[in-house]
Amino acid sequence: MTSRAAARRILAARLGEPPESVVIGQAPCPDCAERHGPPKILQPRTPLHISISHTRGLGCLGVSTGDGVGVDVEYLRPVDPAVPGTAFSQTELDYLRALPPGTDRQTAVQKCWTRKEALLKAVGIGVSRDLKRIETNPRSDIAVVTGPGTAVRGPRPWLLCSLPLGSAHLAAVARRPDSGPLTIHRFAPPTGDLPVLAWGCG
Repeated sequence: MTSRAAARRILAARLGEPPESVVIGQAPCPDCAERHGPPKILQPRTPLHISISHTRGLGCLGVSTGDGVGVDVEYLRPVDPAVPGTAFSQTELDYLRALPPGTDRQTAVQKCWTRKEALLKAVGIGVSRDLKRIETNPRSDIAVVTGPGTAVRGPRPWLLCSLPLGSAHLAAVARRPDSGPLTIHRFAPPTGDLPVLAWGCG
């Protein structure tokens, strides 16, 4: 079973429906309108917005009553040294360079990356754009994001929150400021499922 199967079961409980009646598909991409955008509950009809992520040993589900939520979770591991230079803004690079080499810097790299991924998922776009122009303000636990010339910039800002999950995982959630309080739940898996961490916004 996958994190998506676990997400379907959690959503079914929230919606008061049997798991087999919950159909998860994909919303249209905001760039091209093809259906390879963010995950979406196709059935039953609901105003809920969702985001799904999984990595080794853990899945994450974001649920929001507002217009968009994004989650990303990563298993902590050594990162390709080329990633920061190709994907991070100057502010993010300065943040990393201020840290001593070693574990702290590696964790900081993944903090920047999970925040950027969560934001892209919240907006509904992929990583095929200039990621350096998306600023995630990693020095703040909750940061307003600016991204001049990108789809992430709109009439309202996004908020980002990072969450260490023990020694093995790091996660991030992106949401609108008016999405309501952020609540976090852990779900123990049935046999074969990934454990899931779920965020609720609003």
